[in-house]
Amino acid sequence: MLPIFLSQAGNKISELHYYWEGHSLFASFRAASPVGSLPIKVTFEVTPKDIIIESKLPLRARVMEGRIRAEVERELDKHL
Repeated sequence: MLPIFLSQAGNKISELHYYWEGHSLFASFRAASPVGSLPIKVTFEVTPKDIIIESKLPLRARVMEGRIRAEVERELDKHL
């Protein structure tokens, strides 16, 4: 999933750092947006039934939270 995300993001993502701990993927990166470069932190916890996603968005990105959530869910549905 991460390679697909990165190939689609192109140059909109920078400073990507990630690691696995057990069944959880922790990632942080900067995302280009109309309001500037935004620091994003996200955790994907993989269980036998679900993928639980938690993210920390900066205040100026929260106005786009619904759109971001819908896009993430659409991509997950497409690839899982």
